[in-house]
Amino acid sequence: NSPLTDKKAFILGAQPKQTLDEFKRIHLNTLCLANNHLKDYGEPSLTHTLELLDQAEINFIGAGNDQQQAHQCLQIHNEQQSVAIFNGYWHRRPAYQDYDFYALGNSVGVACLNAILFEQLMQYRLAHPTHKIMVICHWGVDFKSIHPEQEKLAKVLTQIGADVVIGHGAHTIQPIQSIHQKPVIFGIGNGVFNSNGDFEKYQALPYGAIVRINLTESQLRLYPIYTHNRETFWQPRVVDELQFEQAKSLLTHQLDP
Repeated sequence: NSPLTDKKAFILGAQPKQTLDEFKRIHLNTLCLANNHLKDYGEPSLTHTLELLDQAEINFIGAGNDQQQAHQCLQIHNEQQSVAIFNGYWHRRPAYQDYDFYALGNSVGVACLNAILFEQLMQYRLAHPTHKIMVICHWGVDFKSIHPEQEKLAKVLTQIGADVVIGHGAHTIQPIQSIHQKPVIFGIGNGVFNSNGDFEKYQALPYGAIVRINLTESQLRLYPIYTHNRETFWQPRVVDELQFEQAKSLLTHQLDP
């Protein structure tokens, strides 16, 4: 039972064994956990989730049993390049005051895109000036375009050391911008997400994007996918040629040619 049943509109959970078995089957080994549903079933459930991920040897960032663990980054190294990935969920008053979602001090919760994470990012940049830094943000308003607060956060992150920012949370793709000469992909939309979708209601495009990073070539690629569940029967698929042009147009229209 969720302690937020009468307080929060959408309560999301998962069956642990089936979920972890599927993660293992597809060789999924790292999760970004900072989002607005991770603590929907309360503190004991989140603690249990983190324990099960440890037992399954699945890495995670963006959440923890305390503030220090939640704000830790993931480091990936190869011969050519080292990358640090930070993960956080933007600050929302209900998430803080009503739902107690954030890992603050010794409390279990998700990482917040706040001064604590900014400080860790800056310290990492000073200690590792040649490494790349990526920040994955859960932010945005459902089915809407870029929110002004997303832009404010992106300006801060790129100014203090982030080389690339990737966002999700609005359930639809949002444009890419260049801020301080750094790429900010504001919204990659849905991957697998078990809702009917309200794309028509909000006049939003039913696309997501798979992000692929090539460390050897310092290259990031986006692969648009079609995510309208009622038309794909909850099986996201690669876009066709016309859909590709639609997705590309929305993603790139705020960039210089």
